[in-house]
Amino acid sequence: MAYFQPCPGMEMALCSDLIQDQDIQILNIIHQGNPTTNIINLYNDHKCHDEYATALLHTIPLSHNQLTIITGDWNMYHHLWFSSPNVNSSMETDYMVDWLIIHGYLLSNTPGQHTYIPHTSQETPSVLDLTFANGPATQHAIPSDWTIKPEFAFDSNHLAIQWTLFNNMIPISNCLSGAVHTGVEVHRMNSEMSGLVERP
Repeated sequence: MAYFQPCPGMEMALCSDLIQDQDIQILNIIHQGNPTTNIINLYNDHKCHDEYATALLHTIPLSHNQLTIITGDWNMYHHLWFSSPNVNSSMETDYMVDWLIIHGYLLSNTPGQHTYIPHTSQETPSVLDLTFANGPATQHAIPSDWTIKPEFAFDSNHLAIQWTLFNNMIPISNCLSGAVHTGVEVHRMNSEMSGLVERP
């Protein structure tokens, strides 16, 4: 879910012409003095298997020259964001990582920083909530100030994520849960990711 605080000079539109799915939301943000940006908010339901939101993402006719951020609960395991070589990734995850690399997306998360804290001792903390930005977005330092806000998680076992979309805007401070979309240190998937592209 995305929270939006109207402000002068800003327009937001839901891009239902690109996709209509309960697990993917595409928002087009136009703000005076800033480049138009697409935010793709997704939920990868691990129970859906062949109907993962990330699988649908491959079918959306996105313009990769448009500033684009993909964020949400990915429910995927990969050593690039777990910061550990001992992570077993699925075929779908590997395919998704290759797609991100090919289209120039970079990870905004701090690798290894947990975003999921289970309520029971039977599970372990994990990195499930991810934010990626493509090349045009990172060239404009979008997003920036990526951080985890445990105080906004309330009863959820997913910690709230906050980042800045445009540096000249005031962050939303009264969000109840989920990601707070509010202009960077970008943690690059560099040589390690390049090796994945060449994987047979």
